Amino acid sequence: MSGTTINSIPVYDPNGPVYAEKDKSTQELQENFFTMLTAQLEYQDPLKPMENVEFTNQMIGFYGLQQQQANTALLQKMVDNTTGEGLNQGVSYLGRMLTVESNGVNITNGAGAVGFETDQPFIGHISIYNSEDQLVKTLPDQTFESGAHNVNLQDTGLETGFYRFRVVPASESTAAITHLERGMASGVSNEGGNILLRVNNHNVSLSQIREVEMNSTS
Repeated sequence: MSGTTINSIPVYDPNGPVYAEKDKSTQELQENFFTMLTAQLEYQDPLKPMENVEFTNQMIGFYGLQQQQANTALLQKMVDNTTGEGLNQGVSYLGRMLTVESNGVNITNGAGAVGFETDQPFIGHISIYNSEDQLVKTLPDQTFESGAHNVNLQDTGLETGFYRFRVVPASESTAAITHLERGMASGVSNEGGNILLRVNNHNVSLSQIREVEMNSTS
């Protein structure tokens, strides 16, 4: 037997630079791994062969990395597909009148309309806030039955613009309120994978849509 000593036999290291490169395909990783494994088996000392446990750990480590890459690729594909479908859905709403779960209201010449739903009757009032979240108008208390409500606002004395409203039940009430806003979808955007529609000059998510009005045809 030759006395040649091999000092640089490659050893599989899942954290090493070869396996850390994100642009390497699974096929390339397989080829690199088996090349290293073949070199280890070829040049190992016959008197000190690779331990079964060591060999098994290397195989487990490699296939674990392979499975992790496959899962990552599958998740990315799912995200890409979901985002694409969501964006297409968002585009289909452009120019449509929507009712969304939000609490915006457009005031024009002192008038506007707010909507909401309640799961039970209550006595309460509607408060209106400006863009700086300052209270600018409080309507008188009144009784609201359970169900959906659309309240017309007249002669509010407010300047034309976009406001927020809040339905405020009396303190002893346990009514659950869902604020509803009506407006036209004027834009769509993708922010970090979240598809957002532009309604009344602010963003809402697709999950907030409650109703879509079909365009009238002549």
